[in-house]
Amino acid sequence: MRVGFIGLGIMGSRMSRRLLVAGHDVSVFNRTPEKATQLVQEGAILCATPGEVAAQSEVLFTVLSAPRVVEEMAFQEQGLLDQLPEGAIWIDCTTVDPAFSETMGRECAKRGVRYLEAPVSGTRSEADNGTLVFSVGGDEADLMAARPVMESLGSAIDYLGVHGKAASLKLVLNHLMASSITAFAEAAILGEAVGIERDRMLRRMTDSAATAPFIKDIIDRFSSGEDKTDFSLALMEKDMNLILETAEEVSLNVEVAKSVQSICRDAVIAGYSDRDYSSIYEFLRSRSVNRFQQSSPSMIVSDDTEGSA
Repeated sequence: MRVGFIGLGIMGSRMSRRLLVAGHDVSVFNRTPEKATQLVQEGAILCATPGEVAAQSEVLFTVLSAPRVVEEMAFQEQGLLDQLPEGAIWIDCTTVDPAFSETMGRECAKRGVRYLEAPVSGTRSEADNGTLVFSVGGDEADLMAARPVMESLGSAIDYLGVHGKAASLKLVLNHLMASSITAFAEAAILGEAVGIERDRMLRRMTDSAATAPFIKDIIDRFSSGEDKTDFSLALMEKDMNLILETAEEVSLNVEVAKSVQSICRDAVIAGYSDRDYSSIYEFLRSRSVNRFQQSSPSMIVSDDTEGSA
């Protein structure tokens, strides 16, 4: 099948490779074309514009950083939306708000294009292994047509119903993820502040039923400072902004989300934008130490003591 792919970041590059391995004819576009070099060597066709990819695609995937980037790829001169053949399927895997997805669905319908929102759960390892989980909104018949291609990329496809439902679920899940890791980081910092030895405390926290499984998978990053980005803090902040906007649309007060968004915003301002979301621990820890030093400098524990505490 002729498959197009726009967006070759951490997820998109790996998903594109899976499609090549599955035997599809894959055309790609990325705003920084250098990211396509390895894929081209493996058989992908690099296109100059989103529209060029779309024009030769039976199924088109987009995995982009934000709704505004999707909008740019869709509506710019030589954008994808006016170049997709009638009957083609556009599968957008970007994390967006439900109102945006509903709008894209209407725009596609005007042009005879089939649109599926399909945000994914998983990071680079799941993308490499083809074990992503898709949450899908749109026409179920369109999903049935796209399913053979999507099964090259994921181990599960969860159909939620009309446009907006899958986007909403993705925001719910990302709210839970961001809130969980921020609470975990703050709890660990509290433990350190009262004198609990860090490695022992992290082991106990990892063993606790209160700790989310995804945190257990990345726990080593809290103690080692490993700098491998699976999901950046800039993206986590973007998702928290979408969560707040969506909550406002339904007149829901989300105090936890507001707090987490504020922390993410401060981390991005402090230079953590491209760092992995697990670095929220490092950010909160440095901020807590700085504030404590300002208020009670005589009570600060030395670095040597922290290392053995």
